Amino acid sequence: MKIVFNSILDIYLVKITSLAEREFLNLYPLIDSEKSERIKRFIKSEDKLRTIVGEVLISIVSTI
Repeated sequence: MKIVFNSILDIYLVKITSLAEREFLNLYPLIDSEKSERIKRFIKSEDKLRTIVGEVLISIVSTI
């Protein structure tokens, strides 16, 4: 979902549902290997998922 308040600021929202770790492992190849290794060291799977989704979102938005 994209909400545009003005021509300067875009806000992107992602509703993150509960995923099994094996499902979001498919997202690792989409991010930088250094960031991927850092994320893998997170203890909570929720933190891993939020960070991976955030990194992928940044990659997508930066290519627009």
